Formats: sequence, C-alpha cells, structure tokens
Amino acid sequence: MWIKRHAGPKGYDPALNCLLNRDTIDDKLDEINVPALVLHGADDRMCPAQDAKEWSSKLPKLWKFEIVERGVHQLSLTEPGDEVVAQLIPQFIKETL
Repeated sequence: MWIKRHAGPKGYDPALNCLLNRDTIDDKLDEINVPALVLHGADDRMCPAQDAKEWSSKLPKLWKFEIVERGVHQLSLTEPGDEVVAQLIPQFIKETL
C-alpha cells in the first residue's frame, strides 16, 4: 500500500522538499483565461484563506470565490466541504460551459 511505503519520516522530507522547491504560478494567474471556481476551507491550516482570496482576485475569469466555514485543506473529503463542492461544481459547469 502506498501510504505504508511513503508515510512517516522517510516520506515526509521528500514530500516537503517537493512542495518547497516547486515553481509557483503566482505571477501567471492573470494569464489563466478560463472560468475558475475557487473553494477554500476557512480552517485550512496549510494555506490561509486570505492568500487564496488574494490569488483568486488575479484570475480574470473568476466565476466564484467561496470560503467554506469549518472547511479544511482537503475540502471535498470532509463535512461541510463535501456538500458545498457537490453543490457548486455542477452549477459552475452548467453556467460556464
């Protein structure tokens, strides 16, 4: 199982290095020219909601930015984020296609 092989100290350092050493798209957000739906958990400890709001404001075709109360980083895997995702994604597709 993948988790058993990669979880723990041996897997943590490479994963963290991968995240820290990646290129960012911060300076290219204004070039994304497709409709965007940004959902963010209010209780996300990995990425503050204010950062997500700032990044989202740079998207030229932002359809909606929504902070989900009690939502965490893996929004679609937990309540109430899963319900918000299930509701907004079909609406987004219907209105932007």
